[in-house]
Amino acid sequence: MGVDEGLLGAYLDGELAPPEREQVEQWLSGSPEVQARLEQLRQTREQVHQALAALTPAAPSSAVLAFKRLQAQLEPVSLQNGVPAKNPSSTVWESPSLLAELKTDVKNIRYTWRNTVTKGFIFAFVISLVIVISAAVLAVWPDLGYRVTEQLQQIAPAEGVNLPVSEANKVETTTVVVALQPISRGSEFGPGSIGERSWPTSHLPTGFISGETETVGKIARTDIAAGQVIVQGMLVDASAPDMPDLPAGVVPVSAVFNHEIELVGYKLESKEAIDLTLYWRSVQEVANNYTVFIHLTDVNGLLLAQEDSPPGQGKFPTSRWSPGQLVEDEHHILTVENLPDGKYDLKVGLYNSVTGERLSGQSEGNPTPDSSLRLMELMVGEVGPTVPFGYGIQADPNGDAELNLSSIEELGFEWVKFQMPWKTVEPTQGNYDWAAWDQVIDAYAAKNIKVMLSIVKAPDWARPADDDKMVEGPPADPAKYAEFVAQVSERYRGKVQAVEIWDEQNLWYKAGGKGRMNAANYVQLLQQAYPAIKAVNPEMLVISGGLTPAGNVADLAIDDVEYLEQMYASGVKDYFDALGAHPAGYNCPALADWRTVTAEEAGADSFLEPFINRHHSWCFLGTMEAYREVMVANGDGGKAIAITEFGWAVDDSPQPGYMYALDNTPVERARWLVEAYLWGKKQGWVGPMILWNLDYSLTTPVTELGYFSVYYTSAYDALVKMPK
Repeated sequence: MGVDEGLLGAYLDGELAPPEREQVEQWLSGSPEVQARLEQLRQTREQVHQALAALTPAAPSSAVLAFKRLQAQLEPVSLQNGVPAKNPSSTVWESPSLLAELKTDVKNIRYTWRNTVTKGFIFAFVISLVIVISAAVLAVWPDLGYRVTEQLQQIAPAEGVNLPVSEANKVETTTVVVALQPISRGSEFGPGSIGERSWPTSHLPTGFISGETETVGKIARTDIAAGQVIVQGMLVDASAPDMPDLPAGVVPVSAVFNHEIELVGYKLESKEAIDLTLYWRSVQEVANNYTVFIHLTDVNGLLLAQEDSPPGQGKFPTSRWSPGQLVEDEHHILTVENLPDGKYDLKVGLYNSVTGERLSGQSEGNPTPDSSLRLMELMVGEVGPTVPFGYGIQADPNGDAELNLSSIEELGFEWVKFQMPWKTVEPTQGNYDWAAWDQVIDAYAAKNIKVMLSIVKAPDWARPADDDKMVEGPPADPAKYAEFVAQVSERYRGKVQAVEIWDEQNLWYKAGGKGRMNAANYVQLLQQAYPAIKAVNPEMLVISGGLTPAGNVADLAIDDVEYLEQMYASGVKDYFDALGAHPAGYNCPALADWRTVTAEEAGADSFLEPFINRHHSWCFLGTMEAYREVMVANGDGGKAIAITEFGWAVDDSPQPGYMYALDNTPVERARWLVEAYLWGKKQGWVGPMILWNLDYSLTTPVTELGYFSVYYTSAYDALVKMPK
């Protein structure tokens, strides 16, 4: 009777179901041959463990090791669901239990025998004695595979070995490629063929790592003799390098898996390639070597792509981590070009590669769904405006909430915008005053009004020491701002639907002083804030700070279109959901062309700059079209422009600097506002349009803010009647 060695090995492990266990026990009771084979398996396993125990703890930092093949046998086998079927009558030794004991899963072992190996991963493990290893051959045909039986022997590296692969010996891995003995089935299995062995790194004994070889060209079978070593391997120390703290640009998260390992941060270098770097910290000593899985799913949870590999591609096995150690772990998932346009979720977790069991996870004290952490939402391609069109208006958060709510409902608007000064909520570091904002936001959320917060004005403790504290400005460390906006996003999840990251940053008095406007610095603010927000509130819409329409004025302002181009040049593309815009109207009609509009057409006689010194910034339409052109030119046409502030001022005796308000009549303003809203609605690339403003004529009646207020005006009546 033939013996199924796989069943014998599983019997030793106690892994068999009752029917299979009874079958093995029947074999044992009736066959001295089977009893002897079982004892041989047990002894072989013990010898392997002794060899590994002697090798691994004393492993030097670099020791050359190599193998050669003694013999090999190939036979066809049937497949069941892609896995070679067990065949009790087969005389070929198949021992998954022994390999599993060595942390090698037979189901994941793949053999391909070919004459050409092109840039593959080649793995092996080292033992100090002759071991018979059998593996499953996954074939390209659905119902036919090959089983290979082979004998490998560890050998000392031959001095002066002529490697046919250029610089192949520079690969510091447990890598072995050997020439095969002749195999009769098929010319591709003939003498001199190259064997590629692929074992998941996490299944290798502790102390072994893997890596990528140099490209291997075609090797004629006459180039090497059967049994010759053509690539040497390395046994290296697999300890992760010391890392004192998280580097800049990392999104902080906290998810603990199995009370052993914490994911403390991540960094997505490029959404286009999905190159993800994870940062792990060991909570305590880890007994097992775990594998990281990264899943890309659609919005319904369907798995579309994944990458499974041990930390550091096997260089840093978790069993070698010290308590408290921080480990950097890089992954490449796939090219986004392979995915259709749409929204996707990026998830991460850990599992035991021997048992296949996922490690339970906890984030913020709550279990993670499916033992995985949802890192963020990815947008691929042009999927339409990420922020749909909507009617909105800005109100004073200190105003009469009941009056404003009734007015917004009467207008038929769905959005309200408030400006939240960071410095009033966190006046000293770590001390927060949320009470007033809780009350305001709760009131609007109760009426199902969507809330947009423009988060501005860094507190003095967070600002650079050398900026101008007489004006507003950003923080010295963008990470501090990211921490704050993340807290806002988490606190008001479900109540606040959008945040605007800063405001008019191309103006000196919003940038910390004269000459401090800097697009690259602002992009760093977004690069920190965007992932921090998405980590705690993936549904939150992140809008870039609305630029103020302006020309270039030395030390005071940067042309808004030029500033936007500089933002894209600095890498802003992946760090906002909609572009914020403040397309001012001055005294230019809503749909007028800034290149040709005349003072007569605008009814202007007090402020003539728009008609003398022509510039896009004077007119609503000119600013919007200019921004759209920049976005399309940078491949960002799938995003919307959110108008976070627009309007026309009206006043009979305006302050200096606001003389254009004298040219605008209440009737003109009413008409231009309606025209602007109707124009925006039909474009398909305009998001929420936030009118500036509703009630500042009531709360700050003696300031220029009141010039733009529409409360108790003909514009208000026109907007109520405007078709929505």
